[in-house]
Amino acid sequence: MQTHPKKKVEVIVEIALAKRLQETIEALGAKGYSVIPNLRGKGKWGKRANTGVFGVFENVMIVVITGEETAHKILQAVRELTEGGIGIAYISDVEVMREERF
Repeated sequence: MQTHPKKKVEVIVEIALAKRLQETIEALGAKGYSVIPNLRGKGKWGKRANTGVFGVFENVMIVVITGEETAHKILQAVRELTEGGIGIAYISDVEVMREERF
């Protein structure tokens, strides 16, 4: 089976930034993304869970598979959106079956 190289960008942000980030991802040319809600975990700032009223402090993960140029633009946008706030982003290499979808 033939596969095609792409980049996967995974971003963890507070839900308050999610809509803005999704709009930015679309504006930068990505064909789509997935949002994984209500992340929990432990990191530099200790344990993190959805303990706020109405999920205000909930973390979400946004996953984008795209070309290399767009992936790096998204990473730069995440840096700007999360300056001084909570956010984690990373890029990895992936292979996809249907290149036209990404």
